[in-house]
Amino acid sequence: MKPLPESICHILAYHEILKDSSLLSGFQSKSADTYKVSLEAFREQLDAITNLTNSAPVILNPSTAEGWALTFDDGGISNYDVILPELEDRGWKAHFFIVTSCIGSPGFMSADQTRELHRLGHSVGSHSVTHPAGMRKMPAKKILKEWQDSKNRLEDILGESVTSAAVPFGSVDSASLNTLASTGYRTIFTSDPVSYPKNIKDATVWGRYTVTSKTSARKVAKRAAGKPGTFAGERLYFHLKQTVRSFTK
Repeated sequence: MKPLPESICHILAYHEILKDSSLLSGFQSKSADTYKVSLEAFREQLDAITNLTNSAPVILNPSTAEGWALTFDDGGISNYDVILPELEDRGWKAHFFIVTSCIGSPGFMSADQTRELHRLGHSVGSHSVTHPAGMRKMPAKKILKEWQDSKNRLEDILGESVTSAAVPFGSVDSASLNTLASTGYRTIFTSDPVSYPKNIKDATVWGRYTVTSKTSARKVAKRAAGKPGTFAGERLYFHLKQTVRSFTK
């Protein structure tokens, strides 16, 4: 993969935004709870970003893009009930990545709600069919099926081509990215906290900075603005986690 130094975007990866901790949204596990942010904290983060960047998020595509972007993984019901109203109030658009086997399940958006996100101008992409851990270690045929079947399902719902995807757990290597790109996705998101894209086949691969329940508004705003010194520790932590998973999956 070759970097594209002329293009840079600081991308934030969120999961669930909860009005209160009792809300059933998205995956239910101790590890999933790490990525569930309160609505109060989310509002503080968006205000801090606005104050520091004085700009709205962008929607990325295979062409070059600059600025910062918002992404939301899994397709939990908070995407529709909580996140969507907050974004619409600000006139902002974001990327939403859907686990298609969960559509219509308790705690997740329905097909109609997914379609409404798209109708309002948000980008809807795939987060695979089953959200497998350690996807990079799966056989190529299974990786292909995850991405092709989820693409087909979303295209049936939206009535148009789906060309963006986010990899569950950010679990990628060159081989699995090549497999993913071969299924027709043109904008691919990982969890590697970098701000510059790379090309693989006909796809542009972007990294993201994951926001957790403990991330401060100040740090989120600095991420969105690409302030120096924000990301080195996160990159080290991300790659250490990937190394550990390679021995445990």
